[in-house]
Amino acid sequence: MEKKLAKKADFEQFLEDLELLGESRLYLSAVARILKVSRQNSLDIIEILVKLDIVHPRYLVKINNKLLSTEYEGLEEIPSQIFDDELYEDFPINIKEDVFMFFKVVRDERC
Repeated sequence: MEKKLAKKADFEQFLEDLELLGESRLYLSAVARILKVSRQNSLDIIEILVKLDIVHPRYLVKINNKLLSTEYEGLEEIPSQIFDDELYEDFPINIKEDVFMFFKVVRDERC
């Protein structure tokens, strides 16, 4: 019973911390680490947070070991190739290897 109460307190603290973050990034691994839950449970928690309009999924692209600054709201927005200004060359984007998902914490302006 004590362990369940501790988890509830951890989750309440987690939600308070999210509120303070404003427009920061939240990663699946952070949810698992902070709440001490499995990857699957982290996905379930994130899904609930998305439905509650607390976080929104976002995507970043990495080419040549460099994370690009452009954030995409959906996978369909990501181009099939990206031009690298430094190397002056087009690089194909592999969704499985070059795209990383995170969640943007948003303020709920309706409250």
